[in-house]
Amino acid sequence: MDKLTIGDRTFDPDDITDAHISHGRRDFRPLVAGMSLILLAVLVPTVGVAAGVDFWTIAPVGAGLFVLSPAAFYLWLRSSKEVLVVVADDELYRFAVENVGQHRVNELTEEFSK
Repeated sequence: MDKLTIGDRTFDPDDITDAHISHGRRDFRPLVAGMSLILLAVLVPTVGVAAGVDFWTIAPVGAGLFVLSPAAFYLWLRSSKEVLVVVADDELYRFAVENVGQHRVNELTEEFSK
């Protein structure tokens, strides 16, 4: 059998011992943004009142920041990516499914999964 190319790597098919789909790491940036929005929702009104601004004038800003935070947490929950994990020569290789193609990933997992 010829060499097998996955992503930017070339493998000898005899060296591949396993191939399966796994969930990758989540992108932590939306999580940090959501936590920052909650922190700002508390700090902005507090600092505003400490600076002499009327609470009811600054409270909608804090409420608005708080209302936006669930969107950031939703984006964080949706940020998990599927990856193709290939074991060849006792080494682990990871490829993003979106870069390899779902159809190609399905073929590889059917052929090489244990």
